[in-house]
Amino acid sequence: MRVVYETKGKAREYFELAVNLYSGCTHGCTYCYAPQVAHKSKLEFLNAQPRIDLLKNLELDCAELEKAGEERHILMSFLTDPYQPLPWGISITGKAIHTIKTHGLNVAILSKAGDCCDRDLMTDNDWFGQTLTLDNPHDSRKYEPNAASPLWRLGSLRAAHNAGIQTFASCEPIINPAQTLNLIEQSAEFVDRFLVGKWNYDKRADLIDWAKVANRAIELLDKLGKNYYIKKDLAAYIGHPEGIRVEAK
Repeated sequence: MRVVYETKGKAREYFELAVNLYSGCTHGCTYCYAPQVAHKSKLEFLNAQPRIDLLKNLELDCAELEKAGEERHILMSFLTDPYQPLPWGISITGKAIHTIKTHGLNVAILSKAGDCCDRDLMTDNDWFGQTLTLDNPHDSRKYEPNAASPLWRLGSLRAAHNAGIQTFASCEPIINPAQTLNLIEQSAEFVDRFLVGKWNYDKRADLIDWAKVANRAIELLDKLGKNYYIKKDLAAYIGHPEGIRVEAK
């Protein structure tokens, strides 16, 4: 495949196929690992640009995947946000979704950009997700300076849910456990699945009692009757290094 790829490691806990539409991301999240992966400085990574020949290569990949009978979802995106606040950002993402759907394939969106979901292009087989980290706008701006506010992200999830699209929340990284738990409770009505993971690559994360966080998250999600996955790095603190996956009845 040319631009669609098989995910590995921690990314594979989300979806097994992915495509990054842009090189770089304008959100500027302080905890982001993508600049290091892309071998760029954080400043260089802020200059988001559409990948060269992305749509042409995506068309070729989707044709091959359709022929192979692929049923897995193609996620947009791990190393960038599919909705960049640039004049051409939304149109490129919409065209990419259209390409995937034209070939009878399934798409998943993971974003921090608020209500930019191309809901008219998606079906009830698809997934739309938002990263939910901090419910306090001031804290969110500190760690995710150019991303949408928590309120906008919640509104986007609700709108997608109301449109019949499956929704998920990526509660990772957990920077402030109380705020994460509050976001889970606020969004439970319109989020179908929660994925919960710890804060990595920051010494401040060592000060958090991750076993307590994992148990509190599980207790709340069970109480709310939600589908969820506690990622391996967090679940390991309570004796489940393989992760914890629960399908609510």
